[in-house]
Formats: sequence, structure tokens, C-alpha cells
Amino acid sequence: AGGLDPSMTGAEGNKGLVDEFQALDNEILQWMMPMETESGHKTWQCLKCDKNGTKVDTMRHVETHHIQHAGFTCPLCGMFSKNRNSLRKHISVKHRKNLI
Repeated sequence: AGGLDPSMTGAEGNKGLVDEFQALDNEILQWMMPMETESGHKTWQCLKCDKNGTKVDTMRHVETHHIQHAGFTCPLCGMFSKNRNSLRKHISVKHRKNLI
């Protein structure tokens, strides 16, 4: 999981958004711990509520349920999203032609 790649929006000038995503990733990772199941599979645990899952799913969980954030604005149209996953989905659906 990572921040929004500048090429994902079809624009080169999104360094501030990418930097903001990276800072949020760093904050989220402080609330997660890698674990290993009895069968030897790697999983991640939320340190706030003990929810387990893949790294991406646990990061999304922590961001959605435990991190206070003002939200994100689409750099292409200005639409507001409460979290990065919603912003990614919006960009991939509404700005598909700009991604090519």
C-alpha cells in the first residue's frame, strides 16, 4: 500500500498529495504489527482493536476506523473523499481517460 502515484492522475504536479499519503502511511504503520499465524502465514494486526488481515486491508481498516484525518480532494475535479480508498476509486472511475 502506498500513496497515490502521480502517474495515476495523469498529472505530474501531485507531489504534495503523494507526500501527504506517505505521511499518513507512516502514521498508520505505527498502529499495526506484523504477525504470523499458526500455519506460518504472515498477517497484520491493528494495535487499537486487534483486527487481523493482510497489510493492505489492515492499513485501510486503521485509516478508516482509527485515524482522524480531514480527508482528501481530487486533484482533477475537486471532489472531496473521506479516505484514500474512496479517492482512488473516484479517480479510477471518473477520470479513467486521464489515467492512460
